[in-house]
Amino acid sequence: MNVSGGRGQADIALFGLTQTFARTATTEDLQTPFNTQTVFWVENDPDTEPFDYRVVAVSRTINQVVLALAEVETDEDNNG
Repeated sequence: MNVSGGRGQADIALFGLTQTFARTATTEDLQTPFNTQTVFWVENDPDTEPFDYRVVAVSRTINQVVLALAEVETDEDNNG
């Protein structure tokens, strides 16, 4: 899996201007179960900190799955 450093023009074309997200994650595993309920620890330590990103959109193609990730508020109760 690859997580982008930020949002770029190609990401905007993929998800459109109305979708708010900070990063994208891409995988070639077409059977991945990721959906809009999936959360990620991108900058936070999963053993000691709450998750810091949530999937807000999923784009599936014949070659890859691209996830739009939005950063969550630090005060959000996200320890699951």
